[in-house]
Amino acid sequence: MTNADLPTVPSATADAAVVPGRIGRYQVVGALGSGGMGVVLLGVDTELERRVAIKLLHAPWSDRDQARDARARLEREARAMARVAHPNVVTVYEVGWADERLFLVMELVEGTTLRGWCATPRSWRAVVAMFVAAGRGLAAAHAEGLIHHDFKPDNVLIGGDLRPRVADFGLATGARDRVDAAPIAGTPAYMAPERWRGDEVSAASDQFALCVALWEALHGRRPFVAIDDDRLEQSICAGAIGPGDPRARHPRWLEAIVRRGLAVDPAARWPSVGAMLDAIERRARRRWWWPVIGGAIGATVATGLALILLGPGAAPAACPVPRAQLDQVWNDARAEAIAARVRALEPAGADARLAAIARQRTRYLDAWQAMHAETCAATRIRAEQSDSLYDARMRCLRGRLVSFDGALALVTSAPDDEALDAAIRGLSSLPAIAGCSPGPAGDVDEDVLAAPRRAAVDLVMAEIDRVTIERNGGRLRGLLGRAQAIAARARRLSHPRTEASALEVLGDIQLDLAQFDDAVTTQRELIQAAARARATRLEAEAWQHLMFAVGYGRGQPAEALAMAPAATAAVLRAGEPAELKADLLLTEAQILDTTPAVDDAIARLIEARDLLTATPEVAAASAMRIADLYAELGNAYHAAERLTDAEAALVEARRRYRELAGPGSLDEARTLTNHGDTLRRAGRPADALVVLAQAEAIWRDRTGESVRLAEVWFEQASALGELGRWADAAPIFARALAVARARLDADDPEIAVFLAGHASALEHAARIAEADAGYGEAIALLERDGTADLNLPINLTNRGELRRRRGELAAAIADHRAAIAAFEAQVGPTSSYLLTSLVGLGRAYLRQGQPQQAIAPLERALTLAPAGADALQAALAIAYLGRARGGTDGRAQAQAGRRAVTELARVRPDAADELVQFDAAARRPGPAVTGSRTATPRETTR
Repeated sequence: MTNADLPTVPSATADAAVVPGRIGRYQVVGALGSGGMGVVLLGVDTELERRVAIKLLHAPWSDRDQARDARARLEREARAMARVAHPNVVTVYEVGWADERLFLVMELVEGTTLRGWCATPRSWRAVVAMFVAAGRGLAAAHAEGLIHHDFKPDNVLIGGDLRPRVADFGLATGARDRVDAAPIAGTPAYMAPERWRGDEVSAASDQFALCVALWEALHGRRPFVAIDDDRLEQSICAGAIGPGDPRARHPRWLEAIVRRGLAVDPAARWPSVGAMLDAIERRARRRWWWPVIGGAIGATVATGLALILLGPGAAPAACPVPRAQLDQVWNDARAEAIAARVRALEPAGADARLAAIARQRTRYLDAWQAMHAETCAATRIRAEQSDSLYDARMRCLRGRLVSFDGALALVTSAPDDEALDAAIRGLSSLPAIAGCSPGPAGDVDEDVLAAPRRAAVDLVMAEIDRVTIERNGGRLRGLLGRAQAIAARARRLSHPRTEASALEVLGDIQLDLAQFDDAVTTQRELIQAAARARATRLEAEAWQHLMFAVGYGRGQPAEALAMAPAATAAVLRAGEPAELKADLLLTEAQILDTTPAVDDAIARLIEARDLLTATPEVAAASAMRIADLYAELGNAYHAAERLTDAEAALVEARRRYRELAGPGSLDEARTLTNHGDTLRRAGRPADALVVLAQAEAIWRDRTGESVRLAEVWFEQASALGELGRWADAAPIFARALAVARARLDADDPEIAVFLAGHASALEHAARIAEADAGYGEAIALLERDGTADLNLPINLTNRGELRRRRGELAAAIADHRAAIAAFEAQVGPTSSYLLTSLVGLGRAYLRQGQPQQAIAPLERALTLAPAGADALQAALAIAYLGRARGGTDGRAQAQAGRRAVTELARVRPDAADELVQFDAAARRPGPAVTGSRTATPRETTR
C-alpha cells in the first residue's frame, strides 16, 4: 500500500463540522448528518468517479467492550445489506477501519426519506404505490433469510428517481438467529407485540412495522398511541388500534389488509410481506391503474442516513463508452508493436496472423463494451440492479480487460514462432465476457470486504491473473511453483472465492504438466472451496477436471464416469450454461474414448457441438471450443472406424483453427498429423503423404527437431512402407527414433511408438533378431508404464507375426492372444483392429498343424467390418479359413480368398507378398516378411 492509499480522516464529534479529508480511495467533501453512533459524510470514490455516503462511527469509545459492540453492529449492518441485491434496498460497497474508526461506504441516495415524502399531502394511491415498492425491498431481505427489526419511514430513502430503498439494517439478523429483542432494540412505535414480550421474532415482525408505517401514512397518525413506552407496550400487545382519521379517503379493503398485518398473533398476519403486497395489488387492479408517483419532493431530513436534496425529475446517469479504459489496452502503439512482432517472426504469413488477431480483438472488445453498457444501464437507467452488484460486475469487467491486456503482451513479447502460436491461442482462451453477468454461472464476486482485507485479496487475485495469462499463452516454465505459492497465500486469507481461484489455476497447470495425482488432490480441495464460496461455475469445472485426471490421466474410466452425476448436479447449480454442459460432455467423451464405448463418446461430442453452435452468440464466444470439439470428433470417429466421418471432422477442425489463428498454427499441425493417420487407416497412404508433408512443414517451422516432428516422420515412414517403399521408409524411422531418444526420458512409453516403427523397417530388411528386440523393448516400456493405448496390442501383433514367420509358433500364439485381449479391453470385441491379430492367430495354428484350432479366430475375423487398410486381412481370413476347413467347400472358399488377395495385389505390394506366402506349402515358411502395423497416440485437445 502506498502512502496515498493510507486512510486519513478528519477529527470530528457528533456535532462538529467535518473537515474534508480522505478515507482510503474515498475523498471526503462534506457532511450529510450525524447521529448517536457517528456522522455521515459525503464522499467521492476516486476509482469509480461517483459520489458515495460514508457512515463513520465516533471514536475513541470509552471502553473496549463498547468498541467491540459498535464494530459488531456496523459489520452486521454491512453484511446484511450487502447480501440483498434489490433495487429497493440501499447498497453497501465497503466496510473498514480508518484511524481506529469504523466506516461504512454506501450508495448515496439523493432525495428524502419516506417520512419526508409523506409530509407532503398525497393521494392514497400514490402512498400505497410507494409503500408497496418499499415493501418489495423488505420482502427481498426476507428472501435472503434476513429480518430488519427496525423498519420505519425514516429508514426508507427515496432518490431523485422516486425509487424507495430500505436502509439501516443495523439491527438485522438471520431468520434462524435467536434474538433477545429488548424494547430498546428498535423503534418502540413500530415494534410488534412479540418484540415487547421478548418472544421469538420473525419476518412477521417486520410486516407489523410496515403496516404501522402504512397506517400512519394513510391516517396521519399511528395505530397505537400512548404518552410513554409502558402504555405503548400495553396498547400494542392488546391490539388496541386507535381510531383512524375520518377524513382519510381510502377504500375499506385496504384498511382491512393493513389491520390483518397489525394482528397481535404473528400467525394471524399475512403469510409473508410479499403475500400482503400481492393482495393489495390484486385488489388495486380491479379498480384503478397504478399511478406514476409524482409531486414535489419534501425537504431533506438530516437523520444520519445517506441523503442530499435533488430537484424533482432528475435524469438518470448516462452510460458512456469507457474510452479511457479501452485505450489503455488497445491503441495505435499496441497495434504497431503487435504487427512488428508478427512480421518479424513470420514474414510470409503475417497478414493472415494479424487478421486472425484483429478478429479476436474485435469480438472480445465488442462483447466487453456491450456487457459494460448493460451493467451500467441495469443500475443507473433501469434501476433493476443494486449498486453492490454493479460494483461486482464492474470489477469483473476490469479483470477481463487485465486478462486481455496480458494476452496481447504475450503476443508482443513472443520469442519465437511456437510462443507466438501459443499466445494467439491464448487470445481465444480468455475468460468469457459472459462470466460478468449476474447468476450462478458467473464469475462475479459480490463479497463486501473491509478495505485492508480487500487490498490483500486484490493482490492475490492480481497474481492469479498474471499466472493465468502466462498459462493460457503456453508459458509454463516456473508457473507451478508460483501457483503453489499463490494457493498457500490464498488459503491464509480465509476468503473462499480467492482460495478457489488460486486452486483453479494450480489445478490447470498440474493437468497441463500431466501431474494427474497432484491434480486429483487439488481438484478435490477446489470443489470444497468453490462450494464454500458459492462459486458454482468453478465447482462444476473442478468436477470435470477431476473426472479427466482420474479417467484419462490415471486410466481409471469407471471411477471417473461414476462422478458424472455429481458433475452434472454442479452444472445444474451453475444454471446449465451451454459451455459448461458442453465441457462436461467433452470430458466424458475423452474418457469414453479410452474404452470400447466409443459410440457413446461420439454421441456426447455431437451433443456438445450442437449446444455450442445453437446460437450465434454462444458460437462466437466458444469458437476455440468448437474447433477443439471437431478435432476430438475426428479422433473418436477414427477409433470407431468411421473413417469418412473422421476425415470430414478433421478437415472442419483445420478450417476453424486457420480462421481463429491464421495458417500454420500448432493446432493445425496436430490436426493434419491426425488426418494423415486417418488416411493411412483408410488404406490411402499416398493421400496421407500429401497431408503429412503439410504437417511436417508446420512442425519443423514451429518446433524444430521435436518429438512432434518425429511423430510426423513416423507417419510418413509408415505410409511409405504401406506403399512397399521400405528402403525409403527405413532411414526415416531411424531418424524419428533418434530424435525421440534424444528428447524423451529413457523410460518414456512414447518411445515405444518409434521403436515399433524402426523394428518394422528392420524386419523388412531381414534383420529379424534386431526387429524382435525392438518389438520386445517397446512392449516392455508399455507394460511397465501401464498406459492403456493401442500401441501395446499392435506391438504384440507385430511381434507375433514376426515369430510366426520364424517358426516360433507357441510364442506367436501367445503374443496374438495377448494382443486380442488388449484390443478387446480398449476398443471392444467387434473393432476391425482385431483383424490382423485374429488372422495371425489362425495362421499360426495352421502352421502348427492344428486346422481345427484355426477355424474359430478366422471365422471371428470374418464377422468384423474391415477399415480400408484392413481389406487385405479380410481377404486373407477367407483364404486361410477355407484352407483350415478343407474339403470341396473349403477349397472353393480358399480360392475365393486368393482371388480377393490377387485383386489387391494390383495396388498393394504387401498383398503381392502375401499371395506368394499363400501359394507356398502350408508348413513351409514364406519368403517374405509383411503384415507389421504402426500407430501413434492421437492427441486430445486438453
